[in-house]
Amino acid sequence: MATEIATISERGKSLAQRASTSLTSMDPPKGWSVDRQITRTVLRQIDFEPFFCTIESVAALGVAIAASGRPAKDPPTLCDVIDLATGELQILVMNKVLLSELDRAFPDNGYVGRSFAIVRHGHQDATDTDKRYKLYKILELKKEGAVFSSAGKGVIDGTSTAAVDAAKKRA
Repeated sequence: MATEIATISERGKSLAQRASTSLTSMDPPKGWSVDRQITRTVLRQIDFEPFFCTIESVAALGVAIAASGRPAKDPPTLCDVIDLATGELQILVMNKVLLSELDRAFPDNGYVGRSFAIVRHGHQDATDTDKRYKLYKILELKKEGAVFSSAGKGVIDGTSTAAVDAAKKRA
């Protein structure tokens, strides 16, 4: 099992490196510069594997897409992030617990412009209804040598049943 997880993790890093390399090698012709990145990939979340990002936009509802022959699911909540490992602008799919914990710690969309280390966890003692709620541990990051820092919220522990309950109330 640990070997499988390591293999999947390495495969994900390899894909991220290739995507990052292909983006940076898209140098425009002489006399032109890149104005903005239009297309983005989804930042991949793997259970129990941390990812590091700076949140660049307020979380907003995406578009509900129906699979053929099935009704559309609820639209996902998305935000733009910069993957600190690759420097790539990506999309982060935020579940209810992650968004609820960030909103609680940073009211009025105060999480925008801040950097985080985030680990998605499973829910060991979940009932059948709670199993769809992935739990998170969130650390706010500060760039070494920064002259000023944010409010210093530190560790946000979204791995408790209280975090799931708060997310349900928000829904």
